[in-house]
Amino acid sequence: MGRKSNYESGIYDELEKLNQKLDKANNTISTMSLTIYNLQIEIKKYQEESKKDKELIEKLIEENERLKNQKNKHKPR
Repeated sequence: MGRKSNYESGIYDELEKLNQKLDKANNTISTMSLTIYNLQIEIKKYQEESKKDKELIEKLIEENERLKNQKNKHKPR
């Protein structure tokens, strides 16, 4: 009977070690999930800023073209 007790004790110890590893892995996953969520928020913010920047660049290009055309119209020949 002593042998079975040692066997059961060994199994229990292994189970405890596996549970500790699983807890560590779950904590790592939780931390990574939070990091991913925060990065997704940052990406969305940068995408919105980029869109605004593109729109501004397009407006500036149009204004530049308009001013060039205006200058060419009033240029003495």
